[in-house]
Amino acid sequence: MSLSAIRRFVERLNYRDKTLSHLNALLVYYPSGRQFTKDFPRLRQTIRAYHESGLTPQSAALQIATEIVGRFLQQLSDAQRAAVASSLAESDLATLERLAAKRMAQRRVKPGDAVTFATQLTGVALFMARRMAETGALGREEYRHLLTTIEQALGTKPEDSETMSLNPLAVVFGLGD
Repeated sequence: MSLSAIRRFVERLNYRDKTLSHLNALLVYYPSGRQFTKDFPRLRQTIRAYHESGLTPQSAALQIATEIVGRFLQQLSDAQRAAVASSLAESDLATLERLAAKRMAQRRVKPGDAVTFATQLTGVALFMARRMAETGALGREEYRHLLTTIEQALGTKPEDSETMSLNPLAVVFGLGD
């Protein structure tokens, strides 16, 4: 194996590790003991494709997190999605920050029913992505893509609206301009 091939291999490994680290931060509420690579068999190929396209590890993690959260929300019934949307709209950032901190401290968290789990996973993912956008680790448009995708999955995004400010989720999770 040539030196350049070894270098590319190490770069891919570093990129994968950074992407998974950011994914773990975004989806900190994902069930403990589960591994993304086991639950999502194409994850390694997806990460490699993002690496080859030049996407930053943070952006790759956000794209993957968006897909994972979207899949969880799609599995819910219409009534459950409405309940998640309502709970998220009533959320406040301080509560979500406490949930994230509790989970990062490795305290056992019982997700409860599907609606509670989806609300907490989605809310904490939005909170963490918002924080990454505020610190410049993610672009504001990338964060808005996550928010818009979640709004669409929950059926809360007004189709005729050009502004997110009319949406209750955007009021809680928007970055403000």
